[in-house]
Amino acid sequence: MEKIDLEGEGDEQTTAQIVEFWNQHLPFMCSASGDYAHLALRVTGDSCGSVVEGYDVELTTVSDVAPTFEVPCRALSECGSREL
Repeated sequence: MEKIDLEGEGDEQTTAQIVEFWNQHLPFMCSASGDYAHLALRVTGDSCGSVVEGYDVELTTVSDVAPTFEVPCRALSECGSREL
């Protein structure tokens, strides 16, 4: 995701901000169907362990999804355990 975000960036300050963002976030789910999108785990700071989502065009502009990684994992686990 970082490489996609850096495509076409020539400005050193913007490049540094993008690199810093991806040093603080670990994407664990990505989509390239239509616009790019991702879910990422914050790996530093006071919100370490929380989950965020970001969309194309600015992948580094994110919204909070869950306070911990456990929350979406539990939701996926419960969804998978239901009988169809």
